[in-house]
Amino acid sequence: MSEAKRYGLQAQPDSGNSFLPDFCNARTVFLLVLSAELFAFLLVLANGPPFYWDQLGTLSLMVQLITLCSALLLCKLRPWLAGFTPLRAGLLSYVMVLLVTLLFSVLISMLDYWMRSGIVLSVPSLAVIGRDMTISAIVSAALLRLLYLQHQQRQHIETNAEARVQALLARMHPHFLFNSLNSIAALLRKQPDKAESALEDLSDLLRVSLNDNRSMRSLQQEIQLAKHYLDIEALRLGDRLKVDWSWSDQIDMNMALPALSLQPLLENAVYHGIEGLEHGGLIKVRGEWQDANLKLTVENPLPVQASASRHRGNQMAIANIRERLQLVYGKDASLNMRLDQGVCHIELLIPQADRPT
Repeated sequence: MSEAKRYGLQAQPDSGNSFLPDFCNARTVFLLVLSAELFAFLLVLANGPPFYWDQLGTLSLMVQLITLCSALLLCKLRPWLAGFTPLRAGLLSYVMVLLVTLLFSVLISMLDYWMRSGIVLSVPSLAVIGRDMTISAIVSAALLRLLYLQHQQRQHIETNAEARVQALLARMHPHFLFNSLNSIAALLRKQPDKAESALEDLSDLLRVSLNDNRSMRSLQQEIQLAKHYLDIEALRLGDRLKVDWSWSDQIDMNMALPALSLQPLLENAVYHGIEGLEHGGLIKVRGEWQDANLKLTVENPLPVQASASRHRGNQMAIANIRERLQLVYGKDASLNMRLDQGVCHIELLIPQADRPT
């Protein structure tokens, strides 16, 4: 069994190298239809007054047919086009759109002539076809170029985001790693069994931290990982560290969420709260549903006189976790912290597609 499967890590599916959007998507098609109709309206207005509704109808029919048939063709051929370089895929797409334009330009020209004169078979106007092909060539070239530039920008953003996530993860753990190694070293002679168990827990934590940051894990695996972390910290803090877990029965423990969504919150509670208290304290972890979101709440007491550096570090840790979640979910996820009478309340909302029944 591979290490990825053993620890429940599954990389997200690759979206492919194609710069073409998903023309099978309803939202994409709607935007294309709306843009095409606005373009047809502008072409009629460009001819100057008076405004002819029949001209708008004929032009709208042709533009919409070209748009929808081109979208259907690119939708079906997108997996095939993804196997080519962007330049070749762009040229093939460009030729397809021009051929579709030529076909419908001839058909609409013949239909329009038949409606006006009653002659079914007629020779289409070369001037009209030339005009339609010229407009299609310019608009299609501009649109494909825009799609390619957006694709390049998106790749650049994703690359930078992945690098930032790795940097944020690296900044979360150094103090914990050193403390853990010191605790394990102290156990090696007197309690080797505990030392071995702690090394296994630490190995699990490091393996997940160093793995692909885009991997997804079940909530149950995240809870188990958090408990491994707390077991390691208990070696150092002893009875000063107490944890109370509470989960709603409606929560599906197999739901997927980004790796290391819960453990950093507990690390923050231990390092910035329990560790600074002489007699320790109780960390409360709650899980429940709020609308379509998984709501995770972590509460911990704070030292009465926390140092300024520790307070800044607490804010920095929360900011790092919040930025990591936003890089994964965007604005759909939120992480809020408030201090109330010596207690730190952290609330994490993670969007889920469906609420379990």
